[in-house]
Amino acid sequence: MTAYHHWGDDDVDWKGIGEAGRYIATNLKRWGRVPVRDWKEKYGTVRIYLSLGWESLFTITHPGYVYSRYPKWLWSFCCSKYSRWIFRQLNRVVVPYHIFLYRFFYRRAVKKWPHLTDEILCAADFHELLKDLTPEWQIMRVIRETSYKRQEKLEEELAEMQDRLAALEANAPYKFKERDDD
Repeated sequence: MTAYHHWGDDDVDWKGIGEAGRYIATNLKRWGRVPVRDWKEKYGTVRIYLSLGWESLFTITHPGYVYSRYPKWLWSFCCSKYSRWIFRQLNRVVVPYHIFLYRFFYRRAVKKWPHLTDEILCAADFHELLKDLTPEWQIMRVIRETSYKRQEKLEEELAEMQDRLAALEANAPYKFKERDDD
């Protein structure tokens, strides 16, 4: 089963997908001040665009905003090397907390909307943080990745064999005959 859908599909819980995205994005902003820039439903999957950690005071007070609401003197401090150094040190604690919240709210969304597990997890920004969230999804992802890799590898080998055969036929002093093994 693929998680991507189109707007004519009848067997998709479009409302649930939107609610799951809103639930994750809202709680990440509320409990961790995670800079969630946008969330939406796209092709029947939950898309949440975010960063882990804070860059400046602005990302704490206005997570997800791209326009500064600070006076010029405060904004210039936020963009200074001192501010970057302070937040680099602070992110040693903040990033693990954001990772914990990211995993926590994705896990809660999967429990709340179990029929949308694939739709919630397949377009996540940080797959590596969610890889062991649900064993079924992990197994399906491994199967999909393996089958694509195997198919690509077989296609490459076939192309190489066809190239070698064409080179042999072009350089052969005589035509190859088909052999009868009677």
